[in-house]
Amino acid sequence: DRGYRPVMGPDARAAALARQRVAEQAAHRILLDLEALRGEGIESHAALARAMMARGVPTPQGSPVWTHTIVARLLARVASVSA
Repeated sequence: DRGYRPVMGPDARAAALARQRVAEQAAHRILLDLEALRGEGIESHAALARAMMARGVPTPQGSPVWTHTIVARLLARVASVSA
């Protein structure tokens, strides 16, 4: 290390807040697609997941496979931010 020591170590709280901000931005971006599907009459989480896969929209993690759990968590994240 040649004598170099940072004044402060890594800040776990700042890293967690940065990850949370990125997740919230992704959720709001994808929410537009989900709201469009809800406007077309698709309501259940499983049906929304199938429609998102059919449209080729990647999940917030970048996967092409949507599940009802991903949809539920995404909607819950957006609801908690706007509340």
